[in-house]
This record gives sequence, structure tokens and C-alpha cells, in this order.
Amino acid sequence: MKKRIECKVVGQVQFVGFRYFTDRKAKQLGIVGTVGNLDDGSVRVIGEGEEDKLNELVSYLKKGPAFAKVENVEVVSTAPQGVFTDFQIIF
Repeated sequence: MKKRIECKVVGQVQFVGFRYFTDRKAKQLGIVGTVGNLDDGSVRVIGEGEEDKLNELVSYLKKGPAFAKVENVEVVSTAPQGVFTDFQIIF
């Protein structure tokens, strides 16, 4: 079943390649949405796709790339909105 997740990834997650890491994983999993840095130093991820693939993405987010130190991943699940056609990094 398709779902939408909105995640806030907290920790040392900026300037460590987190957005590129997320972009690559989301595309591998067939998830559409966005990833971008927030002003408070966290990263926001919005993804839509199959529930099992989204769960897999959240597992990747909890680990992060090699130089990241993820402290917490807040996840809110909702119904998909169908507004995305691919996965993009927001700069």
C-alpha cells in the first residue's frame, strides 16, 4: 500500500553528504519526494511509495552516511498526495 512519510533527521546531518545519500537510496527504492536541509541543522525528507520501501528508507536514514551522527528520526505517516514524479534534492 502506498503511503507518505515526512521525516525530520536530527544530529550531525548537514555537510556530511546526507542529502546525496538519501537521494541515492530513495531512487534505488523507487520512492518519490524531496530531501533538504532545515535552518535548525536538521534534514527534512518527504517520501511517497510502497510502505515496505518507505520503512527501508527510514532504516537508512537512522544510519546515515559514514560521517553523519544521527541522533533521532521523527517520522509522520500520512496518505500519499501524488504531487511528486521523482526524488529531488532541495538546495
